[in-house]
Amino acid sequence: MRAVSLNTRTNISDPYTRRLWIGIGIAPLTLALMTSTLGNFGLMNRPFGEGGFILIAVTAVLPLWFSFMANQRVVLYENAIEKTTWFSTRRLDRENILGWRGKSYRGHTYVFVPRDNSRGLSLLPIFRRDQTFFEWKKSVPHLKN
Repeated sequence: MRAVSLNTRTNISDPYTRRLWIGIGIAPLTLALMTSTLGNFGLMNRPFGEGGFILIAVTAVLPLWFSFMANQRVVLYENAIEKTTWFSTRRLDRENILGWRGKSYRGHTYVFVPRDNSRGLSLLPIFRRDQTFFEWKKSVPHLKN
């Protein structure tokens, strides 16, 4: 299947937004590790009690989650849309799309609803939306929320 236009129509996350999401995820982990290390060397009061390692372990998950969200990619084809994550690839052909809905939590999210009862394909606000995306989206009916 060929892409929508002559240039590659891969809508990846905006580099600035991607770096921002990863930085937001890394900041709490860095803060927890630095304060814990400084406390162990006696350079500051111990910031965590006995359960400090649990807090550090929980904050270690944040960079992974934000990195997972920022590294998703979307490819528009003439008759399909495909979303790729670290663990899966989901593709919806245009004839199998019932329509799209817009949600406005955490920024504006587009959800493409399939004709069968499977879950929809969500496009988070981190994806760049350009003229080609909006032209492609015009061919899919808009569903009321």
